[in-house]
Amino acid sequence: MKEKSGKIILPLFFAVLVLYLAITGIMNLTNTKDLHSTSITAGMPLLAVEHSINGLIPIGTSYYYLGVNEETSEAYIIRASKNWLKDNFTDDYLPKSGAAMTVTGLAKRVTDFDTETELGNRIAQMEGVSFPLGIMSLELNFKTNAVLRLALAVMAVVLLIAGMYIFKHKDEINRYFIIAYALIVLLCMFLLLMVLQ
Repeated sequence: MKEKSGKIILPLFFAVLVLYLAITGIMNLTNTKDLHSTSITAGMPLLAVEHSINGLIPIGTSYYYLGVNEETSEAYIIRASKNWLKDNFTDDYLPKSGAAMTVTGLAKRVTDFDTETELGNRIAQMEGVSFPLGIMSLELNFKTNAVLRLALAVMAVVLLIAGMYIFKHKDEINRYFIIAYALIVLLCMFLLLMVLQ
């Protein structure tokens, strides 16, 4: 009975995972309604959030920045890579190019309650600027994230097929192949946790 339920549950889990990754990846790439381009004349750090599994295993950090257009007095929460600020702005928080910098990102709601609350508290203390997108953040790495989701959807299908083959021929398969398979599964799980942050 357990073996039969395992044969049903595992493929069903993979099917749901593949559909979720493929649909969200395609939606992020084709979503023009929430795609925004804006000019900013200053950028500064706002919040860094460390992610971990059960508070023990670190799986990455989300970096939030503040982008301000001093001409319009509009400000935006920007989520980007660790080095985004250092690569694009001086120590005085001005664009290295010397002119206003155009950023393009997908506006997304911050899904973690604690992070959303902390960001809300921080921007509430800022006077003289308005936030056209409110607490939503402009995700600058949305294309990379979407492509990675699609790649993981394909990998999930490949891993399921390979896993079924290994299970059926486990006595004939070289143990190094099984070890390599397990390592690839772990890598894909790590990447999955990263894209779902």
